[in-house]
Amino acid sequence: MLTRKEQLVFCKKCTNRKNSDLGLICKITNEKAAFESECADFEVDKVLESKMIEEDTLAKIDKETKPGIGTLFIGLFLILRGGMRMAQGQIVFGLVMVAIGISSIVYYVK
Repeated sequence: MLTRKEQLVFCKKCTNRKNSDLGLICKITNEKAAFESECADFEVDKVLESKMIEEDTLAKIDKETKPGIGTLFIGLFLILRGGMRMAQGQIVFGLVMVAIGISSIVYYVK
């Protein structure tokens, strides 16, 4: 027999689910799940399923587009080099380097 946690994997994706004081229950029986391996009344909630697929896709895209650690090091390098340029009297060029360095760090942290 499945544990309650294992049953809820199915129940959360079913159109016959209902929230109550007992937690997630079946609309048909008005009780907690009692099936042993599969539920005869199980019907996939297509709307929920498509939302889950969309969220997984967005999470993968977000993970793939996150800047790498190199972005952080480039930002730190630009800030240091910009400070050195300003110390040498190249104020404008140094400020530009510092600004770009700060923006790359902010981009990394976001």
